[in-house]
Amino acid sequence: MLGNLNKLIIPFLISATVLWHYGQAKDFYTSTAGLEDLFKTELQLTAEMQNYIDTLSQHIEMLQSEMNIIHQEHSMASNDLEGYLSNPINSYRLIKRLFTDWPTFEDTIAMDTTRTDFLGNFETLKQNLSFPTQIDMTGSTMALVRLQETYRLDVEQVASGILNGNKYGSGMTWQDCYAIGEYLYAMKDYNHTIPWFKQTTKILQADAYLSEMDGFLDFMENLVEYFRTMGEYESALDLLDYILERNPQREHIREKRVELEHKMKTAADEVPLEKPVIESEYYKTREFKQFESICRGDYEDDFRPEQKALFCKYFTNNHPYRLLQPYKVEQLSLDPYIIQVYDVLTDEEIKTVKSIAKPHMERSKVFNLETDEHEDSETRTSHTAWMKYYADEVFGRMLQHVQDISGLDYTNAEDMQIVNYGLGGHYGPHFDFFTESSWFTPEDGNRITTAMFYLSDVEEGGGTGFTFLKLLVKPRKGSLLFWYNLHASGDEDYRSNHGACPVLKGSKWIANIWVRERDQFLTKPCDLTTNHEVSLIYKELF
Repeated sequence: MLGNLNKLIIPFLISATVLWHYGQAKDFYTSTAGLEDLFKTELQLTAEMQNYIDTLSQHIEMLQSEMNIIHQEHSMASNDLEGYLSNPINSYRLIKRLFTDWPTFEDTIAMDTTRTDFLGNFETLKQNLSFPTQIDMTGSTMALVRLQETYRLDVEQVASGILNGNKYGSGMTWQDCYAIGEYLYAMKDYNHTIPWFKQTTKILQADAYLSEMDGFLDFMENLVEYFRTMGEYESALDLLDYILERNPQREHIREKRVELEHKMKTAADEVPLEKPVIESEYYKTREFKQFESICRGDYEDDFRPEQKALFCKYFTNNHPYRLLQPYKVEQLSLDPYIIQVYDVLTDEEIKTVKSIAKPHMERSKVFNLETDEHEDSETRTSHTAWMKYYADEVFGRMLQHVQDISGLDYTNAEDMQIVNYGLGGHYGPHFDFFTESSWFTPEDGNRITTAMFYLSDVEEGGGTGFTFLKLLVKPRKGSLLFWYNLHASGDEDYRSNHGACPVLKGSKWIANIWVRERDQFLTKPCDLTTNHEVSLIYKELF
């Protein structure tokens, strides 16, 4: 049994980048709906694997142990699948199991040449199932790194299932931690690789069963080389001492130790830590760091001078049928004007919107100025659907709500945009108005307002952060967030810069409605006095 470590566990870690995917390529990690497809895939695989295990004579203990762990995960998810998948740790582990672990299970079964019938049936089963790709594995790994960076999470706590001080479900295995470290290492993101490899060694050293298996110390030597290459000499030295303590007969380890001590004394700075790959010039700007601070809630207790003029009110906008059911409005900013209106949509209406939109969801894209095309981007990880207002009466009611609240004419509003944010889903700081006049016609004009319906609560993270206003708006299911993107003169208001903070725990759904300047000449004519100078200082920052 001890010899199985080399046969089963270590190979699947070393070969974690092996592709195992079927059917049409699709990135699942960017939406909860996509993750649900993966969960259904694993349900069927587990059922088929369980049938095989019941008659298997070899490797039964190891395979059954792995299946028991997966059964436990499925049991936790059985009552609330969306809630289970809203935990980024659970989502990552699901993707990792399907991408790396299940191919290893299949290789193990292939050792039993008498069971070619099972493998044939397994291949047939997989043809109609959804599997993650390299995009999902890399994307889910970087999503965890994004959550670490934004919310300053400790790797040891994340691996234990603790997010922002709250324990959510099960934690990570050493295989999970190693797989993350291996991917980050391949990307030369050493600053983030090191803590994940350290956590791997910590979990392994605490496991009395695994530490006695054949190949264990060989694997530890492999980690030593990782640490040495990254210039993490202290960790490499500690691990060499651990190996010698377990097996003093390994003379080559003593030699490595002497070499490493010499290197630490003579060339401590020879291999500097490389900057994280995700740290592009934009991510290092003061403005982006401020956006991350807003997402963390660092400014929640700061007093803004205008706050004393803000208040909550019941609002009818002079509509007679709103006298008995006025809108509940909270003013968040007067200049620029931002409000949040509560209890606009019912749970039943939200359920209808989601069910209609789900089949139409596709990966969200951003516009690339250089290629003049819409492309996938790590600055925006979500899925989007565009809906016509005649698709269902609920969409028409949502449009009417926005028109009643704003007093604007929404006859020619853009199609409604439905967005679902998955594992670490986010959208970096951006403007909703078009920054180039060539992107819109003079007849239609620019986007004058944004109306954002929150279709879900979010347990942790996922707020809407206004970069220059130091304002964080937390999602409230059924509420509407409304703001102006343009000054009264029609000029762009650069203070409206905002972004979707990464979803730490939960599932975030929103619906956006934009209306252009067209048709507003009676409801909101342009002010002849320009006042856009107050926001021009922010234009140069983007």
